[in-house]
Amino acid sequence: MASGQQLRRHMVNLWLRGYKFRADDAPVKKPAPAPATAEKDEARAEPAAPAPAPEEPPTPAPEAEPAADAPAEAEPDPPAAEAEAEAPVPEPETVSRDAFIAAAAARVDLEHAFADFKEAAINLDGISKGQLMELKSMQALPKPLLDILTCVSILKGDRPQPGPHIWKSIKQSMSNTAYFLDQLQCIAPECLDEADIKRVQDILATPDMTPQAVSKFSTAAPIMLTWVIALVGVWIKFKVYTTTQGETGGETEAEASAPTPTPNPDDMAQAQAALSEALAGLNKVRKMDIMEVKAMKTPPKMMQDVFTCIATLKVVPQPDKWGSILKMLSDTGFIRSLHTIGWQDVSEREAKRVDAILASPDMTPEAVRQIGGPAGDIFFAWVVALMNLRALMTRPAQAEGEAQHTPAHGTPAGVLPNLADGSELVWVHLGGAELEPQLLVDAEMGAAPIRLVDARYLIALAQDGGRLGRRQDLPDSAFVSLETLRRLRIGSSNSLRIIVVSHAWLTPWHPDPHGDNLCLLAIALRMIVDDRHDSADAPDELQTYAVMIDFCSAHQKGKCGEARTTQEQALFTRALHSMGDWYSHQETTVIKLTKLPEGYPNGFDFPDGMVANTADYAGRGWCFEEASVAGLIKSSGKVLDLGQYDKASNLDELKKECKAGRAPPLTPAEFDRQLETKSFTSKKADLAQVQALYLHAYESRLGCVTELWLRELGWADAECEQLISVIRSGVLKELELLVLNLNDIGDDSANLLAAEILNGALPKLKELSIYGNARLSSRGLDELGMACKERRVGLITEGPGG
Repeated sequence: MASGQQLRRHMVNLWLRGYKFRADDAPVKKPAPAPATAEKDEARAEPAAPAPAPEEPPTPAPEAEPAADAPAEAEPDPPAAEAEAEAPVPEPETVSRDAFIAAAAARVDLEHAFADFKEAAINLDGISKGQLMELKSMQALPKPLLDILTCVSILKGDRPQPGPHIWKSIKQSMSNTAYFLDQLQCIAPECLDEADIKRVQDILATPDMTPQAVSKFSTAAPIMLTWVIALVGVWIKFKVYTTTQGETGGETEAEASAPTPTPNPDDMAQAQAALSEALAGLNKVRKMDIMEVKAMKTPPKMMQDVFTCIATLKVVPQPDKWGSILKMLSDTGFIRSLHTIGWQDVSEREAKRVDAILASPDMTPEAVRQIGGPAGDIFFAWVVALMNLRALMTRPAQAEGEAQHTPAHGTPAGVLPNLADGSELVWVHLGGAELEPQLLVDAEMGAAPIRLVDARYLIALAQDGGRLGRRQDLPDSAFVSLETLRRLRIGSSNSLRIIVVSHAWLTPWHPDPHGDNLCLLAIALRMIVDDRHDSADAPDELQTYAVMIDFCSAHQKGKCGEARTTQEQALFTRALHSMGDWYSHQETTVIKLTKLPEGYPNGFDFPDGMVANTADYAGRGWCFEEASVAGLIKSSGKVLDLGQYDKASNLDELKKECKAGRAPPLTPAEFDRQLETKSFTSKKADLAQVQALYLHAYESRLGCVTELWLRELGWADAECEQLISVIRSGVLKELELLVLNLNDIGDDSANLLAAEILNGALPKLKELSIYGNARLSSRGLDELGMACKERRVGLITEGPGG
């Protein structure tokens, strides 16, 4: 609802500024100085602020040329100027360490108070229209209830006057119940009047003003009282914090000597002019233009990206989902709301998300105009202008002797350049840092546990008829460095440019001695690399993908099974323990080589005493584990099965031809049961390791996921029941959104899902979307509806267009 969006916007503003509020929000007041002697007071006195200079200095009257023999000395200063020149220059005040400590403590207190306020404000959404209507229907209120509503009315700015008619005036402010709650959500704690706070504190001082005591009068009463108490608490902590900030100049001890942004005045003026022009353009957008956008059921990706940027800047929940964007566009004040967003309102997190989208070389005014028409071009220009101004205003100060640095978004009035070189926006935004520990060189061992291979190296190797080499045998040029990896652009499917290969080893010491799988992998890599959108002048090392393939990325035994060195074994063990992270990461692309060579194992050599593992991909233990963790939270579009490759000639065709599908996650118990039926080269050595890897991925990925998009997977009741067993395990403790649209789920599965929702197996679930399941009748929907209503979960049963 709108109130939640407004609250999130306000929270982002607070966190962005680190509680360093602007002067028009809450002036910083320094405490009065302690009494001092006249002499000390004079020494500490600050000179009066000079009068503001006119925009253009008046042109001085022409002066007569001095005589040739005139003395070089200037005329003596007038008395006033002389006195001013002789006035003592005040020494800069030093800030004690105690002041910084006090400021830090006050900040922590404010953070805690604001967390309580956030929770209380969210709980306001739990007050129903019926509860407010019940209150309004009362002719007279019990005193505690009247006191609570009086406090609410005061904080809302109505300031009801005490007397016999106070309840009547409060009821008038509650006439529109939905709008009444929205007004409460919009109250900014730091902007409240001190006199109002004092009046509320006097009311709260009465003994019966506790949530427990007032709960007997109304279910809404404790929620409102908690909100009042939290709001007053934030105001008090904020006042303390602004006082301590005044003593430290609003800086932390570490920031005290840090450079501050110093934008070039000309650049700043140009950027502000570009933003003003973009805002003027927004006013030209017609209602018809927005209606045309809303009519799109499947918008072009570029158009969706533009509106994802806008939704991100507006702090809309799930800004990359078209349903959220349509809801945003349905707001009659949508255009007007964009005028209220300033560069300082954009948090670092929001900026990184928008920058990652704008980093695509496709995002140009010409391309957007061609696809989205004039309206798309106008919205895109506003996003770029706002981000350019923010980049300029937040740019670090220029060091002495340092060349002028161009803002991250190029010229303020221009378009975002292709951020190919020197940008880590994509890497940070898509969680690349999570993988870095395995790529960092161990200082003692002189190497990293994992090295990623350059896709172009593997392509060239296949073209030359070569074979995969052990990591120890590959040249440095075969690998992609961590520094380069951080700078790579966004990849296919808006993911990291990391491809993780899952393949069945064909012999014990070499996975692909004849190069069959390498040739197939190279075909796919060529399509993926060729699909890149790098500009012609992008550095060569950035025009590739990084590949994690175990034989080349981790230390291996010798060609005849010779043991690894002690150092290699230690690094291999570390790599093995983290192997599941590469497959389960949400933003890597997994390629499965599921087809065994024709006639296998004929023509393959095996060491004495060893026989071929003739089990197919699905029947092998390690492959089963890799495929299982890849399907935990990763979308099916990021898993390709090259065993289905036929005649695809480009990436789009390859994705359609080799889409791997997605099975429901398995509970660890069910995974272990199925694993017992799988084949291993050495089951005794590998079984426990594979079980541990799956358990870690299951708990770490599903235990943290907030959204599960399981739409259009062809799941019927069997798959849904498997998912419900995962829900029942309690692992999805952070899940807020569950999407099961366009499957084949029936009433029985809906009843089971409703039971788990009622049981609290999804404690943080906020929204369940289940439209497009043809076998789901009104009986199943009613069960889900009652469960969702009980747990305050939004239920979506109709898709776009009804």
